[in-house]
Amino acid sequence: MKKQIKASIISLMPQFNGMPRNQKTRNICLVDAQWFADLKEWVDSDDNTPLHKINNEDLSKKLKNGANVEEIADYELVEMNVYDALVKVFGGGPAIIRPYMAHPVTKIPCVVISPIKFNINIEGNVLTRTGNPDWTVRDFLISLADKIKVQASEQRLKGADESHFLDDNMKLREVYDTVGSDLVLEMNLNVLFNHSLILPRAFSDIARNVSTGAASTSSLRLDLHTLKSVDSQSHRSQGTVVYSFLNSILFSIVKLPQFTKLIQSYYDAISGQQSLESNLVPRSSSDLTLNMNHQDPPTISCQQKNDNQDCSSNDDEDDVKSESESAKSKSSSRSNSKSNSSKSNHSTNSDSRYHEGCQQYNSTSSILTFDHENFIERPDTLITLLNDYINESNQFQNSLLTPSVYAARFFRIVPEVASNPRLFDPSLVISSIVSRLSKETNSDLSSSFVVQILREVSCSKCNCKETFIENVTCLRFESFPSKIFKKTNLMDCFDPYLESFKKSPKCKNCRKSSNIRESVKIANASEFLIINIARNVSSGEISPRSNRKAVEVNYPLNLSLNKVKGKNVKLNYKLIEVISQANIKSSKSRVMIKLDQEDNWMFYNETKAVLSNSKAALVPGSAAVLFYQKV
Repeated sequence: MKKQIKASIISLMPQFNGMPRNQKTRNICLVDAQWFADLKEWVDSDDNTPLHKINNEDLSKKLKNGANVEEIADYELVEMNVYDALVKVFGGGPAIIRPYMAHPVTKIPCVVISPIKFNINIEGNVLTRTGNPDWTVRDFLISLADKIKVQASEQRLKGADESHFLDDNMKLREVYDTVGSDLVLEMNLNVLFNHSLILPRAFSDIARNVSTGAASTSSLRLDLHTLKSVDSQSHRSQGTVVYSFLNSILFSIVKLPQFTKLIQSYYDAISGQQSLESNLVPRSSSDLTLNMNHQDPPTISCQQKNDNQDCSSNDDEDDVKSESESAKSKSSSRSNSKSNSSKSNHSTNSDSRYHEGCQQYNSTSSILTFDHENFIERPDTLITLLNDYINESNQFQNSLLTPSVYAARFFRIVPEVASNPRLFDPSLVISSIVSRLSKETNSDLSSSFVVQILREVSCSKCNCKETFIENVTCLRFESFPSKIFKKTNLMDCFDPYLESFKKSPKCKNCRKSSNIRESVKIANASEFLIINIARNVSSGEISPRSNRKAVEVNYPLNLSLNKVKGKNVKLNYKLIEVISQANIKSSKSRVMIKLDQEDNWMFYNETKAVLSNSKAALVPGSAAVLFYQKV
């Protein structure tokens, strides 16, 4: 046991391996200096008896009483994953976590024993930032400017209820004692419209008028409060974080060439640029064959009353269900879907084709889904929205689009989802988008994404076998960590999903008690393989440690599923897109997209787009959705 601890835990600690500590800003754990000295003595000795528990009680009391503590003399620093491993091996506690931050000017990192959090109002948007009490206001401004991508020399800070600006040489400790934790950042007006902030189409004219001096101050100020900045309340509004994830899903899907060509081609047809009787082949050749029916799109019967339209839609539910479930309840589900379809009232508006609030929340399933009855007004509305989204993403190529503006056209966050993110299921959203788009365009697009899971149930006594086929657009994996460290790999996530297990104590055929086993494997090789890694959700509940470092899931650039497919069939995939979001409760999304056959990748977030290599696509600690394409 001692040898294993040395190899897996002790070797990672800078106090033992002599390597310099990582200077990245993060949270770090404090351990009592006396216990750490005992650990060193235990490691160097030949004694194999277990070391006593970690005792941080005295250190915790000192910190609560405001006593001065120093590194080495009173505490030692260990990484959070190392501390978790030490607790699992030796036990004890409590955990003492503090931010490990680099000085904005000197770039020298240190642990902040008594951090201060400030709520900074930036043009109506509140951003929470942590600072060191020993920093000056100028140091804090530099750190803040680096976060929001602006020049620190053009910004000033003042109290929320104060009219005068804070002295740049004033310590943050003095600021907290005099004006409190609520601050206001005064920004140069031109900075609000620089290239780092993405302006939605509704505000493009305002930005041009500002550059020419044509916009009035009053109208500009009103629109600035409507405009959502890239860092607006990321830790205070979980609904904004969910929008960020939804926006990344849309951005990743429309960047696939097959989606782009299909959407633009069909949009040209329904907008009159092409007739529906013409050949609806994409404008350029593609590896994916699209079989489209040359028919007019289905219409909805509407009866106009006064200025409103009362439309009734009888579309079938598009939720992705297994073939085993649909075989049993196919007729009943369709009849219930038709009988329970509610009427939706839409007011006609010639200025905008986007209807807010046209999606309803399905409270029975407790998952954020499409309301397939009332989500769209006309059969081509989703095509129109996606086509506009593609055009906007091509226009603003230097970053992601603003989530609060563009994702809101497709989704509506309800309080239950915003307050409890485990109700949000990205795999279901991806499946719904692919299913609905395939249905509206009358194409076989979904066949390129659907993975058939073959489940075979067998009886050991009568040899009775029953086969079920489940069609899945997006595989959803639980990330189970290793016993000591919060690490795993993608193939380990496949194993629980496809492993065989006992199904029932009795066979349906012979009615005798026996070992009923189920074997699971992938039946087909789809063109695309989409995997959603559910990091913070386990057994339907949020982990109490979900705010800490996420489980690291190592995934390859080239994925081989030969063992999963079976029968010695070669099945290889290459990674083409990655959506990264470490924590759906508090972090923003990032997207990495492969550009060509070379090692060129484009990194996108809500402030910039950077050309990088494949190393940027390997983020085991935060990857949430993986897009693979068959080689």
